[in-house]
Amino acid sequence: GNFDELNVENYRRIFETNVYGVLNTAYACLEDLKKTKGKLAIVASIMAYMATPGTSAYSMGKFAIRAFAETIHSELIKHGIKVVLINPGFVESEIRLVDNRGIYDPNRKDWVPSFLVMRADKAAKKIAKAIYKGKREKFIGMSGYLGYWFRQYTPWLYFALLNTGNKLVRNARK
Repeated sequence: GNFDELNVENYRRIFETNVYGVLNTAYACLEDLKKTKGKLAIVASIMAYMATPGTSAYSMGKFAIRAFAETIHSELIKHGIKVVLINPGFVESEIRLVDNRGIYDPNRKDWVPSFLVMRADKAAKKIAKAIYKGKREKFIGMSGYLGYWFRQYTPWLYFALLNTGNKLVRNARK
């Protein structure tokens, strides 16, 4: 939802899941990771790099997760722990069918064009491979990588495409 449609409780709910959920998991496995010199995989999102209209709460949480992963990467390396940050683009799931209260609506229209959505099994294989190789960071899906690239290297084009896409999405919802 857009900022003016949300409230602090909506943001808090997103942070409970997307930020504190990751922190709780990381703390729960930290001692085992130290013993095994393991890998900590953290799932952020392409939205950790490129916030779009209607995603302020989600993007804030993913930006926070990216900052956490980048920070602890350097802190945990002394224990032999590798931190792998996974940034999926659009992956097949029901996430876009859930409203800002967390209620699933099977009749809700997915606003992402199907040609931009990666199959879940394909994304899972790419994620597993990145973790196995101990990659520092991995973008999953061409849509995510292209969005990141455009945002980083051609921001003027990125924002022009973003504004155009946002208008199309709003018009399609009417």
